[in-house]
Amino acid sequence: MVMLLKDSSLASTITVAELSLQGKLLASSTFENTTIFTLVALIYLAMSLPLTAFNSWLERRMRQAR
Repeated sequence: MVMLLKDSSLASTITVAELSLQGKLLASSTFENTTIFTLVALIYLAMSLPLTAFNSWLERRMRQAR
């Protein structure tokens, strides 16, 4: 379980950095900063909320299995 937490935090850092970089590049070419970074935030939420829900479900299931 500890390895999962370490790997997921590393993946989260890479994902946030990559999304931010792509948003910055797109915003600099379109000059629509608010729109682009709102979309970046929504994309991040769309990726992280289902993973968080799955993680909570998995933890509950593992607790019940004990």
